[in-house]
Amino acid sequence: MRNDQKPVGSRYGIQPDTLKSWMHHMVYVRNLCAHHSRIWDRVWSIKPTLHHGAAWKPPNVPSNGQLLATLLLLNHLLLHCPANTAFG
Repeated sequence: MRNDQKPVGSRYGIQPDTLKSWMHHMVYVRNLCAHHSRIWDRVWSIKPTLHHGAAWKPPNVPSNGQLLATLLLLNHLLLHCPANTAFG
């Protein structure tokens, strides 16, 4: 598994340790959703490591412990993973 982290991280433009943190966080959020937990006004128990750069620092992203950071992570992942074939 460790050998796969570097190519996958480079695909998304992030370091392997950051990718690991993001995936752990996404599994946590997925489990909250699957068990009908409230996510909009919650402080995360499992917080993702934020990407380096000014856009990921306060005041743009006030905290990595709230929903805004999770939505920005999802946006980053979706923008860096274009579909190779059409869905359908």
